[in-house]
Amino acid sequence: MSRLNVASIREIAEEHGHKTAYAVAKYTGISVSSVYRIFKDQTQPDLKSALRLAVAYGFDLRDHIDEHEESAEHDESAEDEEPVGAAA
Repeated sequence: MSRLNVASIREIAEEHGHKTAYAVAKYTGISVSSVYRIFKDQTQPDLKSALRLAVAYGFDLRDHIDEHEESAEHDESAEDEEPVGAAA
């Protein structure tokens, strides 16, 4: 699973003098509530918001994506399940 590294983007915003969700929202056009939730790691930005951040602050999104492998436990549990419609 890929996730945007929000901490690094927040650092970039702060380097531009935007230390609050309000300042980032005003600069990027993203709603204040969305920026707040993104920066509090309550949600990941949608593609439109991620692109707005990248364009506003001049960075390449690909440089701020973290790849996380799904846990082996998750993969194993899927293998143990019977296919839908399988006879018991």
